[in-house]
Formats: sequence, structure tokens, C-alpha cells
Amino acid sequence: MHPWLVPLLTIVVGINAHAEIYKSVDEQGNTTYSDQNLFETPSMQLPEIPVDTWQTPALPESTATASATSSVTPQYQLQWIAPQPEAVIRQNTTPLLIKVNLSPALDPQHALQLWVDGKAHDGVYSQLSFTGPTLARGAHQLQIKVVDAHLNPLPQAYSETITVHIQQPILRKDNPRRAPTQPNFQSP
Repeated sequence: MHPWLVPLLTIVVGINAHAEIYKSVDEQGNTTYSDQNLFETPSMQLPEIPVDTWQTPALPESTATASATSSVTPQYQLQWIAPQPEAVIRQNTTPLLIKVNLSPALDPQHALQLWVDGKAHDGVYSQLSFTGPTLARGAHQLQIKVVDAHLNPLPQAYSETITVHIQQPILRKDNPRRAPTQPNFQSP
């Protein structure tokens, strides 16, 4: 659309809004108002009517604050990318790689916080991909929460809790690929 089209249409509509109004009464006494002079009658002068006369009622202070907060804070939806729910992760001492999708985009005043087994992990993240802690062997519950600047979780941010299973290899002193040695029996 051309940038000059909207102002031009506004002017044309404004001109039509101030067209003259004609009042006519027929033989049966019916009154007709029109923008066309059908019966050669003089035009009427209508009183000016203000366009915006309605005032918004004032809300109580607590309601106004709550409404402003809830309308500004986005409704976050979080989806796990990595690790997948019920994933079995084989690792030695490698930190856990976390990847998530977040909709809408993360507000600059908010951050992501990783929770492991119901406890907040140190640090907050502004990226959707980050390195988490090195987890011990066993099952762990992971959750990402969206937090504000004071590390308070936002109640309107949905986050799914997933379970991951960490397997760590058992380190043997002997090489499992080498053929077992025969015991050395000596006769008495």
C-alpha cells in the first residue's frame, strides 16, 4: 500500500462526514433526512457532537496494578529439545547439554533457570541452549522455569518436568577385550 493513500482517504472521508443534511416532510407527515436536496428545502445545521465523550472508570489501585502486570508478562510455553524425556545418557564427566524452544521469545527482563531433582541449579540463562551440571548416575528430574530479575518463577510460564537416566560406564582394571588368563595351579 502506498504511504500517501491513508491520509488521502482520511481527507475524503472527512469531507463526506461534513456534508449538508436536508429535512423534508411529505404529505402524510413523514419526516425524511437526506444528504440530497430532493424538495428544494434549505439545509439544516446540526449541533456539534463530540466524538469521544466516554471516560474510562478508574480501577482500584490493586486491580489496576494486577491488570497491568498480567497484560505485560508473556504467557511462555516451553518445549524440551535436548535431552528428550526418558532419555538414557551415557557419559563420564561431561556436563549435560540443555536445549529448549520457548514461545514467545524470552523478554530481556526474564531468564531461564534449571531445576534438578526439585532444587534450583546455580545460575540463570538467557539463551535457549546451555550447558547444565554434570549429573551423577541414576534417574534425575529436570525442569526449566522462567524467572524474573529477582529469580522468582513466573506462575504463567508452563514448563514440563522430564526424567533422564544417567548411565556411567563401569571402569575395569583389566581389559575386557583380552582373553582371560588361566589360573596358575601348582601341584603340591
